[in-house]
Amino acid sequence: MKKATIFLILFSIFGFITAQSTDNQLQTIKTVKGNALSADPNGNLYVVDGPLLYKFDSEGRFLHKYSNFLWGDITSIDVDNPLKIMVFYKNESQILFLDKNLIPLMEPLDLYANNFKNIQLATYSTDNTIWLYDAVLQDLINVNFQLKELSRNHLSMGNFNPTQFFSIKEKQLIMFNPATGVVFFDAFGTYLKTIALPTECPRISMDANSTYLYFIKSATNSTTDTNDTSRTQFMYYDYLIMDAHQICELENAGSTSAPLFSKNNVWYIDTGARIQKIEFIE
Repeated sequence: MKKATIFLILFSIFGFITAQSTDNQLQTIKTVKGNALSADPNGNLYVVDGPLLYKFDSEGRFLHKYSNFLWGDITSIDVDNPLKIMVFYKNESQILFLDKNLIPLMEPLDLYANNFKNIQLATYSTDNTIWLYDAVLQDLINVNFQLKELSRNHLSMGNFNPTQFFSIKEKQLIMFNPATGVVFFDAFGTYLKTIALPTECPRISMDANSTYLYFIKSATNSTTDTNDTSRTQFMYYDYLIMDAHQICELENAGSTSAPLFSKNNVWYIDTGARIQKIEFIE
């Protein structure tokens, strides 16, 4: 465990509290490595490492593990409902729902067998349905848990190759298209707007209960650090007022997964695929 000097902006119920040159604890989860992170509304952390899914509490203590090597790597997870966690396997066209202990709740949903082909992205909606994105047809498809099609919208958008899919509290959908930015759709899958982030970034993360998008700026080499570490700015962007701020600086942050801000902690994956946690000390 070591100290890190952080320039941060803390969120509070009443607004923003700015603190500078604060000593915060930098910790490493040494038991696992990963390539993607998510956090549920309770502050629990979920780490994806290929076909493996790990769950930790907000202090970084191991809770549960799930794996299915027959289906290969996990494409994405949706943990906004910690009692009904969605796991998507793009290569096998399968969706699985797990309970809070990472135990399957039901039989898997076979997309391909139900004629939903070329599904690149999937997300669990706040109205208890599932949204799919067909990358070949460029269709947004809404289905129920019997994979009955409820609606289908053709997007007809140029230069559109989204890499992430979210459902947010306003009963809207967000798709992150690195070439253009964050694309918003209404509850019916109708295009609303695109917001270009103020800097290029490979991935974003978000909190479904807020209006914040989290991302990192490109890393720059520090010439003053005796360890010659790479430092990256961790930013948040309020998509309602279109305002961006820096939360803190990260050392040796990887680019495969955007960092998370959850329960006064920042979680990120470093260039060695290790899970790092910065705990802000009040």
